[in-house]
Amino acid sequence: MFDTFQKYFQKAKGLALAALLLGLLPFFFTSCSDFFEKEIAIDPPDYLDQLVIHSFFDPVNDSILNILVTRPQEIFGVRDLSGLVDDAVVTVIAGGNVIEVNHRHLTNINHRPLANFYTGHISVDPGDEIFIRVSHEDTQEAVVSQVVPQPVVPDSVIFIERAGIDVDGESRSGFDIYFSDPPEEENFYYISGVYRSQFSTFYFSLESLEPGSETYNRGVIIRDQTFDGEDVRLRLLIPNSFLNMQPQYFELTFRTVTRDFYRHVQSVERYENSIDNPFVAPAQLYSNVEGGLGIFGIIWPVLAPVQ
Repeated sequence: MFDTFQKYFQKAKGLALAALLLGLLPFFFTSCSDFFEKEIAIDPPDYLDQLVIHSFFDPVNDSILNILVTRPQEIFGVRDLSGLVDDAVVTVIAGGNVIEVNHRHLTNINHRPLANFYTGHISVDPGDEIFIRVSHEDTQEAVVSQVVPQPVVPDSVIFIERAGIDVDGESRSGFDIYFSDPPEEENFYYISGVYRSQFSTFYFSLESLEPGSETYNRGVIIRDQTFDGEDVRLRLLIPNSFLNMQPQYFELTFRTVTRDFYRHVQSVERYENSIDNPFVAPAQLYSNVEGGLGIFGIIWPVLAPVQ
């Protein structure tokens, strides 16, 4: 009998607990509803517009630094003068000297802006730093700097009539470029070519089978990752339409470039290849501007005659 009473007591205890839980359910769901419906006011951080700076400098052929200053919506190309920030304050320091900065509009043949500021005369040597600061009352300050690279001069460039075979099995002409890569430092190069005869001028495309090389604007960009500090023979191929051309009319421009120039043009090529291509991962343009967007890079070109 005691066992029967104990079982009854346990059953009644369980029913009472279940009733208690059922009674609490409405309160529980009401509390959850109140929790999720509660509004929390959070002030968003103040939005600071950014400036876009775009400038490349060639201290060999140019003594003036042209600078394009725009808004972020114009980062992929300024269509007209309305996208320019002409009332920005631009400061340039080159080799420790403050350089005069003036305002003007420089456009290409299609009337697309290339620059809206330019400097006075700049004279720099390898190892000097060029610093750009741009400020505007409506934006945060944007700054960027580059160190002028130490130029690498090719020892020789040799024309090779039968330099290789392309992917279609066609014979290709090309060049062997011989140069010494400085050791224990990253070096970056951009090489392009032109054919100049007494009758015509052709800018031709270059290709390289060297690991790590890529094409850009008909030329080749490459870093010294696989040949740091070595005496290099770099072979470049040209279209087979240039077979039987006279070697003395070929000219190559061998440019030593800054790391940021290399990374930017590399990203430009990848970005353009990703447009409207669902099988290629989206690419972003490389920027080296602190407090803003854009690119400032320096190139040091050397004309390399072909033998």
